[in-house]
Amino acid sequence: RLAGTHRGFLYGRIGTSTQSHGGVATWLIYAINILTGKLDTPGGLMFTHPAIDLVALGALSGQHGHIGRRHSRVRGLPEFAGEYPASTMADEMLTPGDGQIRAFVTIAGNPVLSSPGGQRLDDAFSGLDFMVSVDYYLNETTRHADVILPPTHALERSHYDVIFNMLAVRNVAKYSEPLFEPDADGRHDWQILLDLAHRLEQHKRGGALPLRQELGWRAFRKAGPDTLLDVALRTGPYGPTPGRLTPLFQTALDRIQAILPEKHPLQGLSRLSPLDRRWRERPKGLSLRTLKASPHGVDLGPLQPALPDRLYTRDGRIHLAPRRYLSDLERLYERLTQTPTQDLLLIGRRHVRSNNSWMHNSQRLVKGKERCTLMIHPRDASLCGVDDGSLAQVQSEAGQIVVAVEVTDDIMPGVVSIPHGWGHHREGTAQRVAEAHPGASINDVVRDDQVDPVSGTSVLNGQTVSVRKARRQDAGRKTVA
Repeated sequence: RLAGTHRGFLYGRIGTSTQSHGGVATWLIYAINILTGKLDTPGGLMFTHPAIDLVALGALSGQHGHIGRRHSRVRGLPEFAGEYPASTMADEMLTPGDGQIRAFVTIAGNPVLSSPGGQRLDDAFSGLDFMVSVDYYLNETTRHADVILPPTHALERSHYDVIFNMLAVRNVAKYSEPLFEPDADGRHDWQILLDLAHRLEQHKRGGALPLRQELGWRAFRKAGPDTLLDVALRTGPYGPTPGRLTPLFQTALDRIQAILPEKHPLQGLSRLSPLDRRWRERPKGLSLRTLKASPHGVDLGPLQPALPDRLYTRDGRIHLAPRRYLSDLERLYERLTQTPTQDLLLIGRRHVRSNNSWMHNSQRLVKGKERCTLMIHPRDASLCGVDDGSLAQVQSEAGQIVVAVEVTDDIMPGVVSIPHGWGHHREGTAQRVAEAHPGASINDVVRDDQVDPVSGTSVLNGQTVSVRKARRQDAGRKTVA
């Protein structure tokens, strides 16, 4: 049916990937799209050609994607693109031995509420030798920091979306100028991080850097993101062309591309140029100046087929059946043949006005009906002895929390749901509004030792819990590790 449908494809994101078989589920989504002809075709699954193409730029520097080049110290979980799974973060801080994490930097994050095993993370942060946080808030995580470095606010700095323009349903570019001037002693987050990196480099060398390196740091600091943005826009596929001389320059570029080896770095850069013949029909003239003159953004046209140019496998082919996923099918078959249990499966959820813990310190976003609730089907509510509006105790091997009950047909039997990012009851924070609407943290009952072995991704959805009516003494007990 999918193959015979003119416009349609399978789509999955967080819900399908953050569970015990997330790797296989994600692979199957793409495999079915490919086998039914829905890849790289209008009406199907397509890729952008953004004005600043991080995928192509990364490929020029040899970043073609990788997994498992290294494994975490304690549990041996694979890295993905250089990043280790958050599920082993607490292990690396709490487990003694060579390589134990003793210092930590957070940037606009609150992992105590947003990562599994929140109580273990809370304990881990409290035992560090040193911690620094680049953040506005004194929250459940940054309260452990020795130093908090507050950056300028989002409305005090310019913005160009590099990441989400690569995931858009149409090629667009938009630049937002700052609405307010920062205070004289204010620092943007990039300035804070650049200066920290500079000082660490000096510390490693035991003093001043060589003149050439020092000039490089100063040039980078002086240029700032807007100058780099302008250079990237002008040299990308939608950048300005030399007017009447364009055909002459295109011919010269063609000859250079014909001479250079296929994998030469200049070959890759030339293909991103606005003069490359692949971009002949694309809009031209994009720069920081043109974006400033178009505050609502610039439409760069619909998505166009991008393969095989956007494919960076060594042989230029799609590897449809990698051994990593095929070998995990036995685990899936075993799961499917098991007799279903009567345990309740816990899943998360997010609301438009409650997407993460930051938003809970805004009165305009938390006002109205309570959103930190345990959604439960009427059948399960009856079996567990809980009623709509009452308090329930939710318990797992990680801990237990008390949360308000919302009985609803919107959730299937056997499944309960608690939203992400709540749990503002810990002492030592300074978030008046959030503390007045504490809720309970789902990550206090989500175990961090449950992962998808293929990817190391945390099992955020599908862990088993028990639910019962909270006793009077439970209501005042926020969480138990």
